[in-house]
Amino acid sequence: MRTTSFRYTRATSVEDAIAALADGGVVLAGGQSLVQTMKLRLASPEHLVDVNGVEGLTGIEAVGGGLRIGALVRHREIVGSEAVRERFPWLAAAADQIGDVQIRNRGTVGGNLCFADPRANLSPVLIALGAEVEIRGAEAERRLPVEQLFAGFRANTLAVGELVTAIHVPDWGDAARGGYVEIARQPNGVPIVNVAFAVRGTPVDRIGIAVGGIAERPLRATAVEVALAGARLDDPDAVQAAVDRLDRADAAPLGDLHGSAEYRLHIAKVLLRRLLDSDGPSEES
Repeated sequence: MRTTSFRYTRATSVEDAIAALADGGVVLAGGQSLVQTMKLRLASPEHLVDVNGVEGLTGIEAVGGGLRIGALVRHREIVGSEAVRERFPWLAAAADQIGDVQIRNRGTVGGNLCFADPRANLSPVLIALGAEVEIRGAEAERRLPVEQLFAGFRANTLAVGELVTAIHVPDWGDAARGGYVEIARQPNGVPIVNVAFAVRGTPVDRIGIAVGGIAERPLRATAVEVALAGARLDDPDAVQAAVDRLDRADAAPLGDLHGSAEYRLHIAKVLLRRLLDSDGPSEES
């Protein structure tokens, strides 16, 4: 099926992009999700704003023990980045499971987040790490925790005329550990459920956990994090008690032909327990 007609603007600067977005434009970055939904007539934007030529939206920069990732960074760049692999290798692992080679070559980090699919690979990892998105508008710049970028199923909280310019991942220190796991119908397919965590210390002195695919937006598992604060991940009873606190919080349950809401929540708990168990035995006594 062909797309509906639309205007096309190729922005040359952040200011150009913001002005075009304020005029009703929709960002075109990698286009791996947007163009597909346009072809299926699930989305019919009247104005596309191509930001691929905008300077300042690319590059992965080490900032202390953290990272600044430009919104236009491609998934393959995440996979191959030495800075990412040194600090947060599970972020690279999650990016490596996105689609096929062509999608990883074109898809962008900013687009992956702004499309706001609750099952997207990168969202749980970045939420668990406490990452923030950098947002530019005509009047001001602001930062927002990644989890607050999601308004619902494939809906974000950006205002008209706002553009995500970068993602900031904080410093977790040299002792940070973490992981990402998903269940999908096929390798590199869209996950049914995915889970990520980041942790520091034995006992735990800092932890982040996030889950995608159990609700209409990816969730930060705050209750589980609280339960594990000060615990040891090699204590199976403490881990199981914490995992049992996982729920959908105030988000609408997500169910479809690939799995009911109840199935998804059950699988999320299984995957989270496996992740935490895989970390526990490797900790120092």
